[in-house]
Amino acid sequence: MLYTTLSRTALRPAARTAQRRFMGGDGHHKHMVFEPPFDRKVVGGVAIGILAAGFGVIWGGAKFQNKKHGFTWERYRAEN
Repeated sequence: MLYTTLSRTALRPAARTAQRRFMGGDGHHKHMVFEPPFDRKVVGGVAIGILAAGFGVIWGGAKFQNKKHGFTWERYRAEN
């Protein structure tokens, strides 16, 4: 049977083609997402800031919803 270039490519599994392309290497260094050096204080400050902002958004949303529906600390203290 005569195989053309197109038919050989069509018969080759797609995973094998992608593996050769992406894992073949190009002779350069690995391209990491984050390449050092990083200042620990800056990274720590950004991480703490993101966590604090996320906590603040959730806390503020819950406080707003409770106030909107009439659940306040004053009402809670008066009833208990």
